[in-house]
Amino acid sequence: MAPAPGLLQAPGGVPWRRPRPVATVAAPPPPAAAAPPPPDPPPPSPFAPHAAEPDGSPTCAVGGGGGHHPPTLLRLAWARYRRQLRARPLLTKSLTAAAVAAASDALAQAVSASSSSFSAASASWRPRYDLVRTLKMALLGLVWGGPSAHFWQAWLHRALPPPAAGSGQAAALANALAKVAVDQLTYGPLCNLVFMAYTSPDKGRVAARLRRDFAGVQLRGWRVWPLAGLLNYRFVPLEHRVLFVNVVALGWSTYLNVKARS
Repeated sequence: MAPAPGLLQAPGGVPWRRPRPVATVAAPPPPAAAAPPPPDPPPPSPFAPHAAEPDGSPTCAVGGGGGHHPPTLLRLAWARYRRQLRARPLLTKSLTAAAVAAASDALAQAVSASSSSFSAASASWRPRYDLVRTLKMALLGLVWGGPSAHFWQAWLHRALPPPAAGSGQAAALANALAKVAVDQLTYGPLCNLVFMAYTSPDKGRVAARLRRDFAGVQLRGWRVWPLAGLLNYRFVPLEHRVLFVNVVALGWSTYLNVKARS
């Protein structure tokens, strides 16, 4: 008898079925090793070029993030100052200007010939410090220096807005130079006039003192402030420009204080 389909005739007449081929499934490849995480970016340098903010002014890298740096007293103070600057810009700038004005007067008293008088009641040679004079200078910074710089910088930024992003370095430099020219032909001389009139030891001869000394003071100011203004308008963001002015004014006001009482 013939075997059924799919059956084979084995020797001896016993039918058997051909085994079906077993399909082999390839084992999945082992998972690839995970790539190592990218390294943390280096902290930004205060001297590196900064990206532009939405208003076109550069951002400030000083005190910015990046990396995992432990907080220090300086970083915490800077972060707190920036928070106060954004929450209360006018008050913060006014108080900063008052502190700088007081510090410049203290420095001026330390180097001025007027502070070299000595107390007759003391056997030691101790200079006599004029606290009232320092408080008067702090008042000038509080009511004039800080507020006037705040509103002046805001107006100048609106009057001469920064060029659009992508305009190139030449356009940014031309904008900064235009700001310097306007600043040094208007606001700068006005600040010198106010300072010299306020610190004049003889209030009855303010006009005579201005006629005698103003031209020389202004010419010396033009040796300092144009370069400071160029750095300020080119590299410092708008919210920190008054602070930069105060830092430069620390040295300049010290000079004017010594000049006023010489």
